[in-house]
Amino acid sequence: LLASPNLPVIEPYVGIGTVTAKNDLSYSGTSIFNSSLTTSTSASKSPTSTQMLLGVNVNVLFFHLGAEYFSAFGTSGYSAKLAFGF
Repeated sequence: LLASPNLPVIEPYVGIGTVTAKNDLSYSGTSIFNSSLTTSTSASKSPTSTQMLLGVNVNVLFFHLGAEYFSAFGTSGYSAKLAFGF
């Protein structure tokens, strides 16, 4: 869900949603000292998290600037963008 007012130059927005990831890992190995000794294992996980966004876009003529804060899976970060369009 993303909400934003319809403003001509500055466009702030806020969003919330659900993110799901899927991870599969497996490995097998053999001892370099005894080739009959082998081992293997595997793991699978599908975590789900709530994602939150808070950002702003600035549109001036053909240039678009943006900054965003996001949080998901217990971590957070920032991003920025610079674009040219018509």
